[in-house]
Amino acid sequence: MIVFSEDSPRLLPSSSAQSVRAVTEAARIAGCRIHYVPQEEVCESATDALAYVPVQPEETPGVWVGYIPSPDWYAAIYAEALRRRICLPNTPEEHLNAQEFDRAYARLQEPSR
Repeated sequence: MIVFSEDSPRLLPSSSAQSVRAVTEAARIAGCRIHYVPQEEVCESATDALAYVPVQPEETPGVWVGYIPSPDWYAAIYAEALRRRICLPNTPEEHLNAQEFDRAYARLQEPSR
């Protein structure tokens, strides 16, 4: 398992920053490989953000620990991760379904049985 973490000493102190740091440390303790990625606002491209992440010898699961990215940034990181044979659990479309209420609202109207 590979973890892309936005943890950084540059993050302003907040409960969100504490959570990112705690989850990153838990992943490290669990034996995950951690790769630090800059936040969208400080990086020009997904290729630059993942510049130090090697192409994996086989398809490898990955997760992203950080803040909610813009749809374009998520799609760019997702595509660059795939190029490096790292599979995030949600496609860009699935990410939008989870983040945008109007995409999920119709499903919430469906009866559950």
